[in-house]
Amino acid sequence: MKIGIKKALSRRALVKPNALYYFWKYAANAGRVKAAKDYTPTYSDVPSIAEEITREGIVTGHVSDFLSPEGLEHFADAKAEVLKLSRSEEVQRMLADGNAKGEFKYNKGKDYLVNLITPKTEHLADGPVLRLALDPKLLEVVSSYLGLWPRLFQIHSWLNYPTEEPAKASQMWHRDPEDLRIVKAFIYLVDVDEDTGPFKFIPRTHSFGEFANCVPHHKDRKRVEDDEMNPILSPDLHRVCTGPADTMILADTVGYHRGGKPTSKNRVLLTFTYTSSWQSKPGPQISGTPSWSMNDMQRMAL
Repeated sequence: MKIGIKKALSRRALVKPNALYYFWKYAANAGRVKAAKDYTPTYSDVPSIAEEITREGIVTGHVSDFLSPEGLEHFADAKAEVLKLSRSEEVQRMLADGNAKGEFKYNKGKDYLVNLITPKTEHLADGPVLRLALDPKLLEVVSSYLGLWPRLFQIHSWLNYPTEEPAKASQMWHRDPEDLRIVKAFIYLVDVDEDTGPFKFIPRTHSFGEFANCVPHHKDRKRVEDDEMNPILSPDLHRVCTGPADTMILADTVGYHRGGKPTSKNRVLLTFTYTSSWQSKPGPQISGTPSWSMNDMQRMAL
């Protein structure tokens, strides 16, 4: 039954709560829902941030808006680690060849990026990337939006580079299939303007959003072309997420979105995906035992 329901919900935004939603919330995720209901956020601005995601499906700001003071320290270390990797000889050689190889390739059909961290990367339990993904304020925001204590499903980082080919794969409009409700955190590690390929999102197209029921007719099962999308959801509604380095985006990517297509500059970002326990695939691989003290929400996230 679980597989059947997951298939029914894949790449769809619910217009209003229904039997499938109530099963997802109160049966499949009952323990996580109760934990969230009994928990009071530590940070006073968490409810207003979660409210904006609930209304728009997206919120953007500086990393300091969404992280604890300790999280900002972990972010600085994680950023330095990823940027160092992006500048390595191996990555620069792949960029010169326009061809990512081995683990750096990872995604089928995405020959416009180099993966710096993949979902298969093993993370040190005391490393800054994992500690950043488990930041207590960030988890509180995600929990307050989802209405349940979240699971950290994926850690990923990549470098997008310009190509002469037209937009394809995740550079086209789509909904993500991981769960009924999702939060993805995208953190820009370099300045991102129109030439760098900013993330784009159509607000209120997530589940229960104002435009959740606006589904353009599209030939491809997963992807939507501009000429298919624009007559239904006008470009005036689209949010183009440009911003300086250290900009952070939290979005429910069940809403329509697409990755940026750089035209003249490289884009480097770090992203975390949070789901419910409904997502049964393995989460991040962790090496060692944390020497730091986790709270209950952090432990449940792993």
